[in-house]
Amino acid sequence: MSQIEQSAIRNRLLTSLPPADFGRLAASLTPVTLSLKQFLVEAEELIGAAYFIETGIISYLNYLEGGEALEIGLIGSEGMTIRAIQFGKPVPKGGVILLLEPWPDTNARKF
Repeated sequence: MSQIEQSAIRNRLLTSLPPADFGRLAASLTPVTLSLKQFLVEAEELIGAAYFIETGIISYLNYLEGGEALEIGLIGSEGMTIRAIQFGKPVPKGGVILLLEPWPDTNARKF
């Protein structure tokens, strides 16, 4: 598999990296297609991947005791789905990450 060029990336966090830093990540970035209301990780699952969103919006949800979902954050092409410090740790109880608003070509780079 050939390494992707930084200029082909649409995620602003990845495009803002210095070329040497991007080069270290590039071989581990896998393009993925996402579906509307697809859960990327559910409550108490281990976080095994970060998603650098290129199109669409990811919603962080937390569930209240009564079962109502509360949106606590949004991520688009400016960021990624997790903070590096959370990698390999479970999502907090009641928290989920799902695709809220896809575009026709919704995609991300999975790391």
